[in-house]
Amino acid sequence: SMERILEADYQAEALAVHDGGSAFVYGAVRGYSAFAKNDLTAAERHLRESIKARADFAPTQVALGQLLLQKAQPQEALVAFERALALDAKNPAALGNLGRLLLEGGKAERAVELLRQAVAIKDLAPTRLNLAAALLATEQVKEAGEHLARAVELEPQNGDAQRRLGDYLLSLGDSVGAERAFTLASKLGAEPWATFGLAQLRARAKDY
Repeated sequence: SMERILEADYQAEALAVHDGGSAFVYGAVRGYSAFAKNDLTAAERHLRESIKARADFAPTQVALGQLLLQKAQPQEALVAFERALALDAKNPAALGNLGRLLLEGGKAERAVELLRQAVAIKDLAPTRLNLAAALLATEQVKEAGEHLARAVELEPQNGDAQRRLGDYLLSLGDSVGAERAFTLASKLGAEPWATFGLAQLRARAKDY
């Protein structure tokens, strides 16, 4: 994802300025390289070697968590993100990913706390979208709309963001705004949900 790619820059920068032994550096660099090539088996092996050599470096814990998400192991990923957060309470990737996993696990209130912290540190559209979803789950509708609008502002070509904004506007009865968002989402490839949203709009128009 774009969030993962951007976070790789942070990890590389952090690694460059961090003191550590050769096994730690070697494992981390090889792990990041393998992850970028989507060689998840090699990436996990190298990252775990790096963490074994030095377990107090949050970015490698984050990278391991992101890798485990790619391998559809959310519980193991959650543990890695929790470890990263224990090492660096202001790591935006740890906050954002842990918040998303907690939201998916039904812990929306805690997710809101973490995701708010994440966007305050690093303002990314995917994090804003997750925060909006957590806020909607906790019935904080107005604030959710503000984060959806900001996500679209950050990434206007993000079809999923446009589609989610359309859903939100439709729920408020803003047919004009919803149609605009759904139409753009459809052009950006957010299907079939954008077309479904437009169909809902048409159905509502027939009822009035």
